[in-house]
Amino acid sequence: MISKIRFALPLIAVLGATPAVAADPIKGFFFRLERSSQKVEGLYSVGGYSLTEITGMMRKYCKGGKIGQIAHVGKARKRRGQVLQKFETTCAGGMPERFKGKSAGIEIEYITKNNEYKGKHLVEITTSDGRGNIVTLRETIQP
Repeated sequence: MISKIRFALPLIAVLGATPAVAADPIKGFFFRLERSSQKVEGLYSVGGYSLTEITGMMRKYCKGGKIGQIAHVGKARKRRGQVLQKFETTCAGGMPERFKGKSAGIEIEYITKNNEYKGKHLVEITTSDGRGNIVTLRETIQP
């Protein structure tokens, strides 16, 4: 139950800015890394980023940059006007050393709203500082 909640919370953040009926898919996805495992679980908006773009951006958050092939998990589901697909893959090098916690949730979204991040790919990383304190990092990347 807790793992379902941890996985769903970042998804809520992605969909929080999405109207109940969206005309266009958002360009956004979420994935989770664990220090003790190479397994990566994630979720993306179908019709947003391509799988090639997703893999390319994930490489920047995988130590060594080696991402396995993305495998869909279950059927895509419609939520709040968006079609969402769960996926699994691997990160051969594991979690980067700059993240001190046992795990990291990474959400990447292309921002279209008028704010300081408009036209950029915003990355929000939720992890811990290694001492039990939750840390949220925000940065931008290029796909």
